[in-house]
Amino acid sequence: MRELSTPAAFAVMFGSAFALLAVVALWTQNGQRFDASTLGAFDALRSDAFVRAYGVRDWLTGALLVVAAVAGVEALVRRAWRAVAASVVLIGLSLVASFAFKAGGLLERAELGDFAYSYNTFPSGHVAAALAAVVAVAWLNPRWMTRTALVVIAVACGAVAVMSLLSFAHRLSDVLGGVLLTGAIAFAITAVVAPWPRRRPDRWVYGALGACAVGGTLVGAAMLGASVPVDLVVAAGFAGCAAAIAVVVRMQHPMSRVRQAVSRDSSRVI
Repeated sequence: MRELSTPAAFAVMFGSAFALLAVVALWTQNGQRFDASTLGAFDALRSDAFVRAYGVRDWLTGALLVVAAVAGVEALVRRAWRAVAASVVLIGLSLVASFAFKAGGLLERAELGDFAYSYNTFPSGHVAAALAAVVAVAWLNPRWMTRTALVVIAVACGAVAVMSLLSFAHRLSDVLGGVLLTGAIAFAITAVVAPWPRRRPDRWVYGALGACAVGGTLVGAAMLGASVPVDLVVAAGFAGCAAAIAVVVRMQHPMSRVRQAVSRDSSRVI
């Protein structure tokens, strides 16, 4: 029961943070005002050359999805049906939910003033898809996956998040929302079907959660009207985003070779 409650608790945690962020960023004037100001953060990194370079986020997101697809093919060969099904559901739900929110079917940005884009860009579909792909690879647990490989694709996911803001494609809340949305869905799926042996949080997870709390508090204070330098808040937001990605990936990954073997065996249907 305790192992079952762990992913469920994390799903509630990520889902509640997503809902709270949506309320403040979309439906309060201070939240919209500050969110728009994040489009001007780190101005030195927003030259035309940099912005063109940030277009690689499309390719990077696509590459992560391709890696997940390759891992999925290998998992099918191993008959890891549960992990494959869970991964397909995760990526599908993350994409559908992010686009549904932005289309206004589930969330609409209140008209409280002229704050950057008038249309809704919350949450980032690129970030949601990138993190979903990383989690899917962890679930599918291909034989070529190592800790280093998982760290590399997790860093690539973080790069997609950073470039989504610096390219003017998204506000800070959009980026954070993409991570929280996929995190909530991933933990909810884990609580129900367990495509991997559930694990309990360790000191690294608790440390990352602490970083999330610090970054989230600073971002929340700024959105509620506190006078804090935008660059500082965005930096804290990026740090919190990276910490949240680390929490999701570490909690979803069987870290030892023994656990990897158990994960492969448990995901097979005999």
